[in-house]
Amino acid sequence: AGVGDFVCKALGAHRTGFPTIVTSGERNYTVIGPASDKVINRGDVVSMGVSPTWHGYHGIVRRTVRAGVDFTPRQRQFVQAVEGLHNTVWEAMIEAAASDLPAKHTDDAGKAYLERTKLKNLKGRLVRLKEPYSYFHNAGCSEAQEGYGAVTSAFKGPFGKRVSLMLDCALLGFEEYGKPIFPCLYAVVESSTWKNGKQVGLYNRIPIHTQHLAGNETPITDKDACKYYRPLSR
Repeated sequence: AGVGDFVCKALGAHRTGFPTIVTSGERNYTVIGPASDKVINRGDVVSMGVSPTWHGYHGIVRRTVRAGVDFTPRQRQFVQAVEGLHNTVWEAMIEAAASDLPAKHTDDAGKAYLERTKLKNLKGRLVRLKEPYSYFHNAGCSEAQEGYGAVTSAFKGPFGKRVSLMLDCALLGFEEYGKPIFPCLYAVVESSTWKNGKQVGLYNRIPIHTQHLAGNETPITDKDACKYYRPLSR
């Protein structure tokens, strides 16, 4: 959390939009918990998120890794399902922008993805994955611009012509506190996005899958960068 806050300010951020998120192990039950005194143990699944703020406007980047070792095969399936959900919804955003489709085209695509993506729970049963919220939400003078809505299946309108939005995709590995149903309690990929007419892009170069960056101080290269990253078109 300290490193994330430092990097944001070193790059020009004025502050962070929320207490920087670092949750590991059972603290993933909190979903959006701030960094605490809990020691991150080898093998913990860690959810991280930082919201740099510039002149009052907020960005976001959230990713999920495992500390010290790679994901187990079943953990990897869960995390890959989240990454696949993110990419599916983003591809639907590209289609919606290019063809002036209703904004709910993205929500429909995400729900269809989850309907066809079932994983074995801890009891060995194939079950549908549960998302905790919709995928696109507003951004602005707070990280979620509360009170100004999100894109759901009930929203009939189009995307705005020139907007910034947060693409927030996550899955829960539990139904209630203390009762896990998957080998990961929570995994998330969240990205700041922009839309300008028919052009769209992600603001950040950080790749969607980041496990290979855990413990790796080598700077991200153009080859490693997120394929959806685009400098804002003007």
